Amino acid sequence: MKYLPIYKKILYLLSIIFTIRIVLASTYDFAISVPILDPDVEEGSIVSYVGGEYILSIEAYDGNMFGIVSGDPSLYLEDRNLQNYVLVGSKGEMDVRISSKNGEIKKGDYLTSSEIPGVAQKADKSGRVLGISLDDYTNQDPNSIGLIAAYVDIKSHLKQESLTENLLTVISDGLSSAFLTPLASLRYIMALIVTAITFAIAFLSFSRLTSRGVEALGRNPLAGTSIKSVIIFNFILTFIIIASGLAIAYLILVL
Repeated sequence: MKYLPIYKKILYLLSIIFTIRIVLASTYDFAISVPILDPDVEEGSIVSYVGGEYILSIEAYDGNMFGIVSGDPSLYLEDRNLQNYVLVGSKGEMDVRISSKNGEIKKGDYLTSSEIPGVAQKADKSGRVLGISLDDYTNQDPNSIGLIAAYVDIKSHLKQESLTENLLTVISDGLSSAFLTPLASLRYIMALIVTAITFAIAFLSFSRLTSRGVEALGRNPLAGTSIKSVIIFNFILTFIIIASGLAIAYLILVL
C-alpha cells in the first residue's frame, strides 16, 4: 500500500471506514472484548458496567446495561492482552437469555434486564430496555431460562404513562449516561443542549417583549387592550417554542 498514490490510499481507507459503518448500521452484531471475572457468564447474558467493572446485570430495567455476550459476532475487536474476557455486543441481532418472569413474550415486545443474573424479561413499563424480541417465548416456569433472537438496541423506552413518570425515567437514565454507550451518552448531551437553548431563547424573548409592552402601556394607556393582546400572544408563542424544543429533545432520546 505504501507504493500507491496518496489519493488511492485515501480512497482505500475511506472504503474500509464506509464498509465498517455499513456493518455497524445493519442488523449484524458488532462486539468488543471486555474483562469479566464472573464464571457463570454464558452466551446471551446481559452485561452491565458498574463501578468500573463489567458484571452480569442483576436488576430490572438496569440503567447500566452495556450489552450482550455474543458467541459468534459478525464483526468484533478482540484485545488479546486480556486474560479473562468475553465478546459483548451492544447493537444488532443476537441471541439473548430470557425468562417468562414478567409474562410470555411475543415478537416485537420490548425486553429488559431482570433480577435473574444476566437474564432478560419482558418490559411492560417505561425504563431502560435491551431491545426488541424477534421470537415468541412461553414457559410456565418463570425460573426456566431460554434463548431467543432479539434486536439489541439499548435505550430508554417511554410507554404511555403519566408525564411525571416519564420525566423521572428520563432523568434517572440521564444520571447514568456516563456508563452508557457513546451513542446513548451523545443523545442525552444533545437533548440537554437543545432543552437549554430552547428555554434560553424562549425566556429571553418573552422577557424582552413583555418589558417593552409594559413600557408602551405606561406611555399610552389608551392602547392597553392592544398591548395586552400582544403580551398574551408573546406568552403563547413562548409556550410553543418551549413545547417544540422539548418535543425535539424527546425525539432525540427515543429514536
